[in-house]
Amino acid sequence: MTKEYTHIIDKIEDWPINQFSEARPAFIQDLNKYTYDRIMETHGDNLEILLSKVIYQEKQRIKINPWKVDPADETLYWQKLESIAKKAALSDNRDERYKQLLKRIINRYSEEIVGNFNPKTFRFARKFLTALFKRIYMKSFTRKLRIWGTKDDLLKKIHISGEIDRLRSLYTKGTVVMVPMHFSNLDSILLGYMLDMKAGIPASAFGAGLNLFNIEVAAYYINRLGAYKVDRRKKNPIYLENLKSYTSLSLVKGAPNIFFPGGTRSRSGHMEENLKLGLLSSVIDGQRYCIKNNLDKKIFVIPIILGYHFTLEASGLINQYLKSVGREKYSSAKSKRGKIASAFKFMWRLTRKESEVFLNIGEPMDVIGNEVDSEGNSLDNLGNILEVKEFFQNQGESNKDLQREAVYTRLLADKITEAFKKENIVLSSHLVAYVGFKLLERYYEELDIFGILKQPVSDFKVPKADFIKSLDTIIAKLRQMESLGMLKLSPIFDASTEEIFTDGVNNVGVFHLNKVLRAEKEVVTSDDFRLLYYYHNRLDAYGLDKELGLKK
Repeated sequence: MTKEYTHIIDKIEDWPINQFSEARPAFIQDLNKYTYDRIMETHGDNLEILLSKVIYQEKQRIKINPWKVDPADETLYWQKLESIAKKAALSDNRDERYKQLLKRIINRYSEEIVGNFNPKTFRFARKFLTALFKRIYMKSFTRKLRIWGTKDDLLKKIHISGEIDRLRSLYTKGTVVMVPMHFSNLDSILLGYMLDMKAGIPASAFGAGLNLFNIEVAAYYINRLGAYKVDRRKKNPIYLENLKSYTSLSLVKGAPNIFFPGGTRSRSGHMEENLKLGLLSSVIDGQRYCIKNNLDKKIFVIPIILGYHFTLEASGLINQYLKSVGREKYSSAKSKRGKIASAFKFMWRLTRKESEVFLNIGEPMDVIGNEVDSEGNSLDNLGNILEVKEFFQNQGESNKDLQREAVYTRLLADKITEAFKKENIVLSSHLVAYVGFKLLERYYEELDIFGILKQPVSDFKVPKADFIKSLDTIIAKLRQMESLGMLKLSPIFDASTEEIFTDGVNNVGVFHLNKVLRAEKEVVTSDDFRLLYYYHNRLDAYGLDKELGLKK
């Protein structure tokens, strides 16, 4: 998409995320009550056990894994609460004192989780991110000798396709939850930037790991751009309920959100299939709350697919994945370059190379997974209008049914996973990496992945003619799959196989120190089998092996 849309809401001060932030104190009070009621519903008869467990877990967290961002009084706070809990156990009104202690813990968590949004900071972020992304996606000099190019040059490198008009329409008719696949730490800011600058979509709330707030400069800006904090160290029931209540209630209050349903970045490079049902259940919970309380508000779920030719942290991510699944079978190769030499080479590539990014907006759905039209109507498979409230009723009365909602959560997760595959944009870089690794597997057919990764990269040489032949076979299959609505192809697939090959080899992992694929004379080689495997994984879910005569 080259068109740039005007903003749905021109004035940042009028954006839902800003109005939500301005009501932060009142929202925290509502969140405290919302969380308290939910915990009392499930743990009301066992508050003593619950509080003892939470206090113990928090003391252990502070002892074993303290962070710079933790409050200065963290240790003393939990020691004091432990003392209060012991005294409460001996008092005549113990139940009331336990309830007050529970409210105190909830409020502390709420104050930590709930973020802010500042229009002035957002305006600065627009300028800063334009400068940052120009350095990532543009060469240092354009043909007109402009250093890093202009903002217009950058926006030509950003491609948005799919249901843009429907998303824009739904944004004014309910609360939008965007659910992207997650591959990079850049995803949140890049997605927000692309939607803001090209699609005219206002900013959304998004989750940010509390560890990012260890860096003071990052903490200052992230905390003012709509991020809510997520501390993955905290596994206790009160915190988890507080976090889930935040996501539910923020949707009820009309704050648009970005949820990463996979929970974290894909370490392997595979498309996400095992989604976090706890996070998705908060969407169901929010919609049921609106229906039960006669709030005329509908929640819309929008699958989002980001396509990169490179992931800056790919090397570290694939190492983590291979270590977790291979254990003693895998040992990561150490770089022969020094840190200074590596940094210099990376910066050199950053000035000499350029890249592009693709974003595809999938078909909007309601919280059950039914398709939604531009007016916000839920539709069945025949195009008939459905009433979502009927999914939350029993004999005409709205009610809470955890078993029923667990089924809805699974249905929604399945629909999102299906959308990820159908709406995925195949890039030339994904394709050449896929074919390259499959040919590598054929070359070492007697070895498993960990055996292959131990082989010298210098031994692997594929005649370019053979590579092109295999590429041609897969391209034919991909075009057929696109015609059946099974995936999307990027514009380069209108070109010849030779052009797709050249584009893919030049772009795959473009900024990595080791070349993922290298075409030299009539031979194709790789400098890094791990990265080849990582980028190959983006297409691994489509079962293309048989097209090359390989077993899946």
